[in-house]
Amino acid sequence: MNERNRRIAFCAALLLAPGATLAQVSEESDPSQVTVDDAPGFDAGMMEAWEEASEIGAAHRRLAEQVGDWHAELTMWMTPDAEPEHTTSAVTRHTELGGRVLRETWAGDFLGAPFEGVGRIGYDNVTEQYWSTWTDNWSTGLMVMSGDYDESEDRYEFHGEYIDPASGETVRMRSVWTFPSATTEKMDTYESRGNGEERLTMRVKMTRR
Repeated sequence: MNERNRRIAFCAALLLAPGATLAQVSEESDPSQVTVDDAPGFDAGMMEAWEEASEIGAAHRRLAEQVGDWHAELTMWMTPDAEPEHTTSAVTRHTELGGRVLRETWAGDFLGAPFEGVGRIGYDNVTEQYWSTWTDNWSTGLMVMSGDYDESEDRYEFHGEYIDPASGETVRMRSVWTFPSATTEKMDTYESRGNGEERLTMRVKMTRR
C-alpha cells in the first residue's frame, strides 16, 4: 500500500473504529507522518480491505466515458391515459472523488417552471453493485437506486422506490440505461404501484454536444 492510501485508511479507521477519537493519536505526532499504523484497532487485514474498497476499476472508468456536455429530450407520461409532456434540459457531467463518482447537473424547465437536478452514479467495490442518487428542485427528498451492468448488451438496470407525495404510496421504479451510439444514450424509467403492473413513465434521449 502506498503512503497516500495508508493515510486514507488511517482516516477511515478514525472515523469508523468504535470509540476512536483524534485524542488517541499523540498530540506530538507530525500529521504528515501519521499513518494507518497509528490508528487504534486497525490491522493489516483491515488496511488491505479499505484499499480494495477505494480502488478505481473498470466500472468507474466505464462511467467516466459519459463525462461531457449533453442535450436531453424528456418525454413523461404523468398518468396512463394522459398525453405525454415534453421538455429539454442541458446536462453537464464530470467525475469527482478522484474518478470514483460520475456527477451530473441538469438545467431546463418543466410545466413552465425552472427545473434543476443533480445526479450521482458510482460503483461500490464492496457490494459489487452500481448505485445512483437523484435530487431536484421539485422535491426535498433523495432518490436512491442500485443496479447492475450487462456487458453483453452494454446496458445498466437500476431499481429503487419513492413515496408519492400526492397519495403517500410507495412506488417501485426500474430504469434501463442504454447506448444506441457513441454520441447518444437512452434511459427508460418504469413505475409499478400496488397492483404490481409496470408502465413506462419517462423516456430520456440524450445527445452529446
